[in-house]
Amino acid sequence: MKRSLLILTMLLLATVGLLVFSGMAAAEPPDDTKYHDVSVTVPVSLRLRLAGNVTFSLEGYPPDEYPATYGPTSGFWVKVHYNQSGNWQVRVVGPANFTGPTTKPISDLKWSTEAQGTYTAMSNTAATVFSGTAKTTGWAQHDVFYKLVLDGNEAAGTYTATITYILVTI
Repeated sequence: MKRSLLILTMLLLATVGLLVFSGMAAAEPPDDTKYHDVSVTVPVSLRLRLAGNVTFSLEGYPPDEYPATYGPTSGFWVKVHYNQSGNWQVRVVGPANFTGPTTKPISDLKWSTEAQGTYTAMSNTAATVFSGTAKTTGWAQHDVFYKLVLDGNEAAGTYTATITYILVTI
């Protein structure tokens, strides 16, 4: 019986010892655990995108009366991306005249931010088209509507003008 008690005591001590040592080993992190940081720097963005070129189709030309107003063949938009706080403006400016067979003032090209809104004559002095007071959420799209006025003195041919949009902080 003494022998059985001795064996049982040794087995009990071995079991307790195994549990204690295995618990200590589990409490420490393994030697192969490593950590690292992730970092990214987002650059300042003050950008514009334009829908493309604007073309007028003179359906029903010549008109019954002058001056006559024509719309473009497709819509036009300006997209703004600005990722800082602060105020910004989109300005538009044109040359003094269209380039073409005869002199045609750029003021015969009208623009508006609403299809049925008030139209402003294009000018060779910059005018504010849109403005904002904060960063945009992604690309913010703004529509621009054009009309072209013909006075009846235009010679046949193609008239062109380069219109410039400028995004500025203020």
